Amino acid sequence: MAPSAQSPQGNPLPQGNSPATERPKQSRVAGPGLDRARLIREVLAKNPSIEARRHAFRASRARERQVDTWADPMLGYEVAPLSIFSSNVQFGQTIRLSQRVPWPGKLSSARDAAEHSAAGAREAITVTELDLALEASNLFDDYWGIERALDVNREHRKLLDELRRGAEIQYSVGRGSLSEPLQVDVETAMLTERDIGLEAARDVVIARLNALLHRRPESPLPAPSASLAISFEAPPTAAEAQRRAIANSPELKALAARSRAAQAEIRFAERQYYPDLTLMASYSSMWKELEHQFMVGVEAPIPIQRGARGGAVDAASAKAAQVRSETTSEIDRVRAAVEITRRRVIEALRVAKVYDQQVIPSARDQVAAVRADFGAGKVDFSNVVQAEKSLRAVELNRYRALTELSKRRAELSRAMGIAPGARRPGGGR
Repeated sequence: MAPSAQSPQGNPLPQGNSPATERPKQSRVAGPGLDRARLIREVLAKNPSIEARRHAFRASRARERQVDTWADPMLGYEVAPLSIFSSNVQFGQTIRLSQRVPWPGKLSSARDAAEHSAAGAREAITVTELDLALEASNLFDDYWGIERALDVNREHRKLLDELRRGAEIQYSVGRGSLSEPLQVDVETAMLTERDIGLEAARDVVIARLNALLHRRPESPLPAPSASLAISFEAPPTAAEAQRRAIANSPELKALAARSRAAQAEIRFAERQYYPDLTLMASYSSMWKELEHQFMVGVEAPIPIQRGARGGAVDAASAKAAQVRSETTSEIDRVRAAVEITRRRVIEALRVAKVYDQQVIPSARDQVAAVRADFGAGKVDFSNVVQAEKSLRAVELNRYRALTELSKRRAELSRAMGIAPGARRPGGGR
C-alpha cells in the first residue's frame, strides 16, 4: 500500500468549539496530518484537569504566606465611666498595646511544612500531565491504526476489483465459472461491513481526543500522520530503566515532599511545648504619679496541658512513618511497573520485527505464486481470492503489531516518569 506523504510536524490543530456539520463518510479537515507530539502539547495546554491541578498548587503556595507571619498587634482601650461625670476625680482611661511574639522556630517550621506541601502539589501537576500524555498517545495510536486498516481495505478493494474483471473476462471466453465473480462480490461486501465498523470506531476515538482537547466531541480532526516514528531500538536494561524511573517518578517526588513536610510538622509540634510571649505596653491616667502611668510587661501561657501537645507530636510522627511506608511501597510499585512494561516492549518489538522481516514478505510471495499458478491453470480462482484475503489479514495484523509496540513504548516512558511522545534524536520514540 502507499500511505499519504508524511506531513511536516508542528501544525496547529483546528480551533474553536462550534458544532461541526454532519461528516460524510471518511471526511476530514483539509490540511496536514495530525502529529502525535503536537497533539500531546495541545492536550496539556487545553485540558482543564491540568488547570485544576495548577489552582490546587496556587492554593498550597498561598498557605505559605498564611503561616509565615506574626499575629496582628492588639490595641485595647478602657475607660472608668463614673469618672466621666464626676468633678471630684480625674478622668480615668487606660490604653494598652500588645504584640504576641512566637517562640523561635515555630513560624519557620510551619512555613517549611507549607512549602513542602506545595511542592507535593506541584508534582501532582506532573502526574496529571504524564497520565494525559499517555492517554493522548494511546488514542493517537488507535486513530493511526484505524486509518491504516481503512487503507488496507481500500487497497484490497482495488485488488478485488481487478480479480473480478479478470474473472468476468475468463467467464466470457468460456474458461471460468460464474461463481468466481460472485465470490469476489461476497469478499467486497465483507470489506464494506468492516469499513462500517472501523469508521464507527474512528468516530469514537475522535470524540475522546476532542474531550482531551476541551472541544466539542463531534468536531473534526485531521487524519493522523502517516508514520508512527517508532524506535526499533532495544529498551534500557532492567537496572537502568528502574534507576531512571526512581529518579524521575513524580509520585516518589511527591512522597519525598510529603516526608519533608511531615518532618517540619514534627518540629512545629515539638516547639508547641515552648510558650509564645506577649509583649505589652500601657498608659493609665488613673495614677497621679507619672512614673506609674506608663507600664510595660510580658505575658506567657503556662504550658501545663501537655496531653494535647504530646498528641500533636505523636500524630505528626505517625504521619511521617506513614509516608515512609508509602514511599517503600511506591518504590516497589515503580520497579515492578517498569520491568513489566519493559518486558512488554521487548515482546512487542520482537513481534513487529517478525512481521516486517518474515510474515509480510512470505505473504506477498504467496500471493505472487498463487497468481502465477492460476495463470498457468494449476490452481482454482478461489485460491487466488483466499491468498489475497490472507495478505490483507497479515497486513492488518502488522499494523496492530506496530500500534501495540507504540503503546508499550509509551507505557514504558510513563513508568520511567517521561512524557510519552517525547522525541528522541533521529525522530524515534
